[in-house]
Amino acid sequence: MGFFSSPAFQFLNGNGYTSLLWPQVGSDKRFLAYLPLQSASHIVSQSILPFDIYWVRVPSVLYLISGAAFLFLTLKNKGLSLFIAIALVILILNEKSLFETTRATRIEPIIFFFLSGFFYSVSRHKYHIAAVLISILLFSHPNVWPLCLVLFLGICLKFTNHNFSILNILKPNVLWLYPIIGILLFLVSTGFEWNSFVDQFLHQGSDHSASGGILSRFQSHFVSRFWPYYKTQPWISALVYAALGYSIYSLVKRKAKASHIAIITTHLVWLVFLGPFYRYNSILVLLSVFCLADYLMAKGFTIHKWKWQVAVFILVLFSSADVAVRHTMAIVQHSERDPYPVIEWLDNNLPKDEKFIITGSDICYYATADKKNAAYFMYNMPPYKHDFKAFDHHFIVSSRLVNTGEHISSYQVKKSELSKKFNSKTYSTLHLYLIEKASDYEKIVIQMDDESRKEVQSR
Repeated sequence: MGFFSSPAFQFLNGNGYTSLLWPQVGSDKRFLAYLPLQSASHIVSQSILPFDIYWVRVPSVLYLISGAAFLFLTLKNKGLSLFIAIALVILILNEKSLFETTRATRIEPIIFFFLSGFFYSVSRHKYHIAAVLISILLFSHPNVWPLCLVLFLGICLKFTNHNFSILNILKPNVLWLYPIIGILLFLVSTGFEWNSFVDQFLHQGSDHSASGGILSRFQSHFVSRFWPYYKTQPWISALVYAALGYSIYSLVKRKAKASHIAIITTHLVWLVFLGPFYRYNSILVLLSVFCLADYLMAKGFTIHKWKWQVAVFILVLFSSADVAVRHTMAIVQHSERDPYPVIEWLDNNLPKDEKFIITGSDICYYATADKKNAAYFMYNMPPYKHDFKAFDHHFIVSSRLVNTGEHISSYQVKKSELSKKFNSKTYSTLHLYLIEKASDYEKIVIQMDDESRKEVQSR
């Protein structure tokens, strides 16, 4: 998923905050399709670390580890035992969406870090730090906006020692300066190009929004969103459902905390507006873990009985199974997943001086990003920003043999039995094709895009 770092790479190489990989109109002049936190983190990390497929992913792991440390300290500050605190941290680290988005360098590990840091700051009564963290989180992803609003207003009440009322909630205080400053800095960073931001942002959001009638949206939010969990991590969906039920119960009984209202508000907003992408679920899981921690403390739950110890141990063991299996597969498939021989193969077979463009595999981004004579684009994200006629050569990398174009070279390593059994997508077999005519090239990549969309819809 190197394309998430594209705006940062362009910025650090003196090309402005731009990207030719994304299809939004105007992103080649100023990239505004995403909120800026993820790209800002890439700018910081890439200014320090080498631009490399390994080093680009390292910050996501650091966010995950740091967020886990904040989570553990928060749970301990709440009064939970060491055993329970460790168990809950392991439970969320093994959660499917957080694990997968960390590998893919998506925004979720960053959200996990800032949200865990927020709760830790609140547990230490550091409300200014908490306000800064939740204000920064506003610029991560729109799916956190409802919880950011609720949690920010919650700490404002704590900071001012006011009782809950509409007037007290809306009464400004010094903490309001942090989100206001953040919004002003964001407007400055966009060059006050409000129309361009709205166009790009809505274009990107159109592929991620909810659709259908109210019953369809209920089914999408409460069933389809958790579909990948039912076979391998059913306790995750059970935890989220239970936390929502307990939050509603607390609200009805007028005992709800800000975290309970954040859970309810997040569910409502996602139900109405957000598509059922399970990669977002780590946010709900983290909120649910804090809800569970509050419930355990309210009920005076202890872990001294051996039956509870065994039950928690078994749950932690089962929660680790899915991640352990995936790590085992990665070790077995090491030679198939090693990107460096693939990059070397491409470097040996692509032109050194003549201008060329290439698509077909994400690995091509890392193989060409620092080459002045090369351009990479994603065939499955039209409209394309490049003029294909401006290039001397047009290449496609494919995992299967095709009848179009000149076959230049093939990259092959022995495929493991696991890969064959599970039909894993690895670098085991790749073919490099040259398409001479720009018009033919455009037809082929459009056909590839159509086939890709049909494949996604059939899942």
